[in-house]
Amino acid sequence: MANPNPIRTEQEYQVALARIRELFHAEEDTPEGDELEMLVDLVEVYAAEHYPIDPPSPSAAIEYHMDQTGKAPTDLTPLIEKHDKVS
Repeated sequence: MANPNPIRTEQEYQVALARIRELFHAEEDTPEGDELEMLVDLVEVYAAEHYPIDPPSPSAAIEYHMDQTGKAPTDLTPLIEKHDKVS
């Protein structure tokens, strides 16, 4: 395992992602598992800075939750009280 260095370029990021794919099924508490954990941490730091993900809008978050839980818009009517506001 190489010494951990910050990922500074897109090329280093892509190399780290490729190595993560190689190590994906490494067992914990092994040299390969430790390398995988370190690379994931480094990739997360780089990705957070270079590929930020904005939080969803409130309506998108509600729609996602409804989709994941099998709810329909009519299920919101008792909470919102006005059917026209649900849509």
